[in-house]
Amino acid sequence: MDSRSFSLPIVVASGALMLFHTSATYALNGTELTGYGVQAAGMGGASIALPQDSVAAANNPAGMALVGNRADLGLQFVLNSLNIDYAVPGNSLHSGIVAPVPEGGFNIVVSPDVTVGMSLFGMGLAANYKQPALPGLGLANAKSSLQMAVVAPTVTYRVTQNSYVGVSAQIAYELFEAQGVVAPSSDGSLSALPNHGTRSAFGYGGQLGWLWTPSDIVTVGATFASKINTSALSGYGNDLLNYNAGKLEAPMHFGAGIAVRPLQSLTLSADYLHLNWRSTALGDAATFNWKNQDIFRFGAAYDINSRWTVRAGASLANCVIGSADTAPNFLSGGVNSKAVTVGASYRFANHVELNAAYEYDLPVGIVGTGRSRGFNLETRTSVVSVGVGIPF
Repeated sequence: MDSRSFSLPIVVASGALMLFHTSATYALNGTELTGYGVQAAGMGGASIALPQDSVAAANNPAGMALVGNRADLGLQFVLNSLNIDYAVPGNSLHSGIVAPVPEGGFNIVVSPDVTVGMSLFGMGLAANYKQPALPGLGLANAKSSLQMAVVAPTVTYRVTQNSYVGVSAQIAYELFEAQGVVAPSSDGSLSALPNHGTRSAFGYGGQLGWLWTPSDIVTVGATFASKINTSALSGYGNDLLNYNAGKLEAPMHFGAGIAVRPLQSLTLSADYLHLNWRSTALGDAATFNWKNQDIFRFGAAYDINSRWTVRAGASLANCVIGSADTAPNFLSGGVNSKAVTVGASYRFANHVELNAAYEYDLPVGIVGTGRSRGFNLETRTSVVSVGVGIPF
């Protein structure tokens, strides 16, 4: 590698960080995307045992051991339509969002046993109804935005001839805004919560990963990530998030996966991933009441020739909210949890890759019950992903 090889990761990382700072995100599994990395996104997110680019540490830090010297930069455009009947008959709200979610990374092979690198990825949710939640109360337009950018410096080590471990620190920067939120007063009437504007917070966490290649055709992986603990979002701890001291964290998660190559040109992959929302503010039973998620992801990749690879996959999970939880979640709407995906890659003669993927989420409709009676929610989501990978 010459000096230009070392400067390339710096350029990619700097560009990704600038995009993170200016973009709003919207997620599929709660606040998280179905898959991180454009190639993984085309395979239903199945990636714990199948690292394909330098975003791999978002899925399993040990995966960086197998991606070689490379840099990646991508964008996942989340297209979401959210409709809700809010509280009184005839009061219907609509939110339509196109949200770019940037990601990227770089990886350097230091020795046959050690790699160092960094993955950058985002998570969040958003809604913008462009009108008040209830008419006649003088409310501001109802909208919300949660953005969390995560930088994951990563080191891997080969512990045996065919097994690897990886560790990532997770350093997060969070932006949050909620406006036009209505809450019941002590006398039972509805009143607006204060608008504190956009507030920021920092967070930290860590992730461990393991990969094992018992043969040339099988790879097995496992990963565990701590909760990303965050500082308080100034002002929101006094009202909307007072039950959690103004904090919104990313959940602890763990998972395992397997990848099998029955043919030289065909790779099959499957994952199980558990997201522990109950350990975060969003899982508080008295407010948002998000449920833990069990996610099953399946993918296939087929090399047509040395230039073209095509992919397909599916991701199946339980919804984070139940029918009694549509009212407190009208500003989140991250309820799409079953998706089918396709993708493709083209490699130029210099090995630079162009990657693309498309995800279609099955529509979700929930009729509110109990404390959410009269709050009926319907949402449709799709994701278009594009990216470039540059080996060096």
